Amino acid sequence: MTKAELLTYIAAETDLNKADIEAVLKAAGDAIVEVTSKGDSVRFPNLGVFKHSDRSARKARNPRTGETVEVAAKRVLKFTRKEAL
Repeated sequence: MTKAELLTYIAAETDLNKADIEAVLKAAGDAIVEVTSKGDSVRFPNLGVFKHSDRSARKARNPRTGETVEVAAKRVLKFTRKEAL
């Protein structure tokens, strides 16, 4: 589903217009990034949890050349979905 499709779907299910929905989605995304960057998690009941996760440095292989390359350690945003009941 694209962003435009999501906006259309939500607009059809609510009384909100697409501009308002887009503003809410942007604010929610900004809040998730801000909160998780501070080390907290964001939980959505019956959906899942957003949190930051640290990836350690590792070696990987370039599939085109077969060359081994170093991948730096980094911090990534991770979503863990709630298992179906």
